[in-house]
Amino acid sequence: MIAKKLLLLGLLAQQGAWANPVLPSAESVRANNPELAANIDSMTPIRNRAGMWFFPGSHLADPSTQALLLERFHKRTDSDEIRRALVHRIDQELHHFSWGEIQSESHPELRASMLHWTKREHGPRAAELLRHALEDPSPIVRREAARLVGYKPLSATLTEGLIHALEDLSSETRAMAVRSLGWQKTPDVVHLVLPLLGDADPDVVYRSLTALDNLGATSPSIVPLLEPLQNSLDERISQQARRMLQALP
Repeated sequence: MIAKKLLLLGLLAQQGAWANPVLPSAESVRANNPELAANIDSMTPIRNRAGMWFFPGSHLADPSTQALLLERFHKRTDSDEIRRALVHRIDQELHHFSWGEIQSESHPELRASMLHWTKREHGPRAAELLRHALEDPSPIVRREAARLVGYKPLSATLTEGLIHALEDLSSETRAMAVRSLGWQKTPDVVHLVLPLLGDADPDVVYRSLTALDNLGATSPSIVPLLEPLQNSLDERISQQARRMLQALP
């Protein structure tokens, strides 16, 4: 199984960074292994402890099985929940969902799940896809895109998208955007993060504090902003504000 996967990834490398990884065609798998095809067609997921659907089994990692899972996903015969479970079992090192594929789906949580391959991919294709996703109509997709950008190398285009997301109407998107800016230690954004210390959402405030900490915000000018947060009813905020004040020179 590992040898097959390495062979496929080797073929990808030969095709170049913009090519999708190669999977065998579902048609050829069906012709050569009708029993496997019947099993994948009739396979039903189970719920995990969190109540989410998932397809168990290490055998699903085989490239031939992956081709059939992808075919089943594209047929759209399952519910959105089941199709999300399919997305999570599709090895996204072997298939990179394109922005066109993602846009064609109406369910926001499904679209967000289709972004996951970008977490480990640092090339221009992943950056371009996340740039589009940061502008998606759904806050669910924008939030996931803002979260995933935090795993990317610094990029002027993606940084611009995160800065814009700091003013998103969705507090979850704002929280993930400021977290990613802090994770990336993005230069020259402290002045953009400071206003979020007054955000109405406690999670945005906490993420902003940790981002400022990561960004090395040590100017005495932030003291008046941190002092009131020591009395926050949110323990995460009060503790982080105290730590930062104690660390100031």
